[in-house]
Amino acid sequence: MQRILDWWGGKTLAQVTGATCRAYTTHRGNTGGARRDLQDLSAAIGHHHREGYHREIVKVALPKRGEARDRWLSRSEVAKLVWTMWRAREGSRADRKAGNTTEGRYTMRHLARFVLLAYSTASRPGAVLTASWEAAAGRSYIDLDRGVFYRLREGARETNKRQPPVRLPRSILAHLRRWRRLSNSGSGYVVEWRGQPVARVKVGFANAVKLAGLGEGVSPHTLRHSAVTHLMQQGVPTWEVAGFAGMGEAVLRRHYAHHHPDHMGAAVSAMGATQKRYRLA
Repeated sequence: MQRILDWWGGKTLAQVTGATCRAYTTHRGNTGGARRDLQDLSAAIGHHHREGYHREIVKVALPKRGEARDRWLSRSEVAKLVWTMWRAREGSRADRKAGNTTEGRYTMRHLARFVLLAYSTASRPGAVLTASWEAAAGRSYIDLDRGVFYRLREGARETNKRQPPVRLPRSILAHLRRWRRLSNSGSGYVVEWRGQPVARVKVGFANAVKLAGLGEGVSPHTLRHSAVTHLMQQGVPTWEVAGFAGMGEAVLRRHYAHHHPDHMGAAVSAMGATQKRYRLA
């Protein structure tokens, strides 16, 4: 919002034109980030219009959507990332080169929790960061007794980015129960740092990805993308994968169908039969 207000705050609705939107994209220097900002601006203008504060239709010109990223992590890469986070400790490389071998406290174990929960439930980062042992306003809730993760924050309104409850796989449920037993802070959050909830993991996550040597294009959202990809590769029915991940089946088919072993199976079989009949001598 601050970025939007810095550029648009002194302007009127009449100045929201294709030219000013393109100028903002240039000013932002990041097409994807500018598109996301302008979508927020468009939503605010739409709300203003529905409330009757202006009558004319004002269109926000969005830059073209970028190419979809197909970078996903293999299971071994996910494991490597978790172990990198679990073992990371204080003490820079320069300190070790200078002969200081004293290692401080662990610095990324909260990120390891984030990765395990996000990947195991194919959940969005926001749901994982607000996950709590107790049901409370503004928090998503993990019911350890029933083994269910209620991903939608209590009091939040359901949006197009659906976050339905999801059953917890046995492996992550065992981790969660152990973390709950070992928890001695009063925050009540699953992912915490020094007893406080964690609002963002972008910087720490990027550092861990670099330490693990996983290359470019890996973000917190990649965990959800990887989980859905693995489920499709294992041949899980699309309607079940869509329900587990909290996305529409049409969206799932559009972006992930090519990973499913049955994808175009009938067409491939039919073409194989046709080629046998017309085999060249």
